[in-house]
Amino acid sequence: PSFEQAYRRGLALSVSLQEYLAEAEQAFRFASAVAKTKDEQGRATWGLAAIAGKRGQTDEALKLLKQAEALLGEQPATWKTRGDIYAQVWRWPLAAEAYRRASQLAPTDVTVWQMLAMSEASSGRYPEALVAAQAGIKLFPRDADCLRVQALALAQLGAPEAIREKSLAVALEWRTPDEGPASKGKCSKRIVGCAERRNPVPRYQAVPTGPLAELP
Repeated sequence: PSFEQAYRRGLALSVSLQEYLAEAEQAFRFASAVAKTKDEQGRATWGLAAIAGKRGQTDEALKLLKQAEALLGEQPATWKTRGDIYAQVWRWPLAAEAYRRASQLAPTDVTVWQMLAMSEASSGRYPEALVAAQAGIKLFPRDADCLRVQALALAQLGAPEAIREKSLAVALEWRTPDEGPASKGKCSKRIVGCAERRNPVPRYQAVPTGPLAELP
């Protein structure tokens, strides 16, 4: 096991279901223990900050994130993680502030614009939410989150009825399917291997075939 293997495993596990966070934390702690450079230590610490944030451990997450920034310098990823930490506990104005800085450092990352738009809307700042949503739509015209916030912001800002109706229709057309979770559940129940393949780090058993299978 190397730093990169542990770090990448932590990344994969950290973006999956809540029950995988303990494994993700373990991977990042291993990565931290074997880190040989300032950059590696900073990345592992950033991973631990992200995990703490997902658990709602705000103070611990911000403390770890500050340590990571001391090692890595200012990075769009650390600012986005700061936004995620605040968003997890619904501190929307602070989340928006962090996402805004992340958007300045990484203007082509649609996920930053998604979160900035939603944070601004949740803070009641609909002009700012509309700007962020439309920035995301320019990058990915079918993004469900940005289209939804755009429709909401236009309605709140009193846009002409025709524009409001059109934006709502587009948002509904490209929204995440309501039956998505149910379909995944049916797949896991009825199709062998479906649940395993949806794991962040799937496990496969390699079975040799042909001449190799006959070797002792």
